[in-house]
Amino acid sequence: MNPILEKAIARHEIEGTLDDLVSTASYLLPPKGRCYLIFPALRTVDLLVALRNRGLEPKRLQFVYPRLHDEANFILLESMKASGAELKVMEPLILSSGPP
Repeated sequence: MNPILEKAIARHEIEGTLDDLVSTASYLLPPKGRCYLIFPALRTVDLLVALRNRGLEPKRLQFVYPRLHDEANFILLESMKASGAELKVMEPLILSSGPP
């Protein structure tokens, strides 16, 4: 856990859960409104399920890799409120092609 309180709150669901975040986004967005999130790749399924349960349909998904042969550590996701089911998986975003 990050020793900087603000970063720990943002990254570790200390002050709110994933469902709290998605529920609030859904409440605030008008129909066809868009929500953009950066989220840990290991929790991709949790995010997709939470979004769909609150009426936010995932539209574009991109995995972010720190280096060429590493595992993805984040995803970039666009979702839309009250829209049809259609997810486009974008080409991966690789931040560095050099050694660690």
